Parts: sequence; C-alpha cells; structure tokens
Amino acid sequence: MDARLDEELRMIDVNCRAVAALSHAFGRRFVDRKRGGMVLMSSLVAFQGVPRAANYAATKAYMQSFAGAVRLELKPRGVDVIASAPGPIRSGFATRASMTMGLAQTPRDVAGATLAALGRRGIVRPGWLSKFLEASLMFLPRWGAYARWASSW
Repeated sequence: MDARLDEELRMIDVNCRAVAALSHAFGRRFVDRKRGGMVLMSSLVAFQGVPRAANYAATKAYMQSFAGAVRLELKPRGVDVIASAPGPIRSGFATRASMTMGLAQTPRDVAGATLAALGRRGIVRPGWLSKFLEASLMFLPRWGAYARWASSW
C-alpha cells in the first residue's frame, strides 16, 4: 500500500485493460483469417499474492485467467493463445520496481521457450528457476504461499 495510487491504476490499465483491448482486436483478425497466435505475458507471481506488489500480482492473475479462457474460445477457430509465466527476466523491470533480481533469464530464452510451446499448451513456465519456484509453492495452501513471500521481506 506504499505505492502511489495513480501509478497502480496505470499498471492496471496496461496489464488488464490494454491486454483485453488488444486481444479483442487481434483475436478478431486472427479468427477472420482462421489462424494466428497470441502470447500473453503473465508471471510466476500470478499464482500467489505478493506483499508490496499486490496489484502487480493481481494483474498477472487476471492475465493468466484471461489467457486460459480466451484460449478455449479461440482454439476451435484456429487461433492459439498461450500465457507465459516466467520468473525474473533481464528486462529493466527490476530497475523500475526497485528490486534486485538474481538468476534472471534473458528475454531471448523466455521468448524461445514460449514460442516453442505456442499451439501445444495453454501455459508455459520458461526456465529451470520458474519450474523450481512453481514446485516449491505447489503443495502449499494459498495462505502459505502468501506467508512464504511475507517472510522473505
């Protein structure tokens, strides 16, 4: 709750409203062509709330849910949709979020794994770190995932 509200609302606009608008526009074009693919960038944090990044995690949860549903709607019409849920990426995000991200993947690695999974799966978690972090939270109840993050702050 320390972040400025106007910044949080802009993030929601970009991560939710813009994704919905662009997916609608491009989804229609792809349906008309009876082929195409959309990659929606989610995050590992989509699967649990994260203290000090609550809205960011929530927007990524929206992305995850949205991608899954749109995939089911468009698949019979020839359009593939995938949600890519990577861990840390060397993208400039860490600087913007005032974070330090060790073991971050390159954008090329994330893109390669994501495109390789497009048309085969509805979600991809690129890289060994993403798979490890997912596995470490898999058997925790939802409240445990939140508590795990809180204890690391």
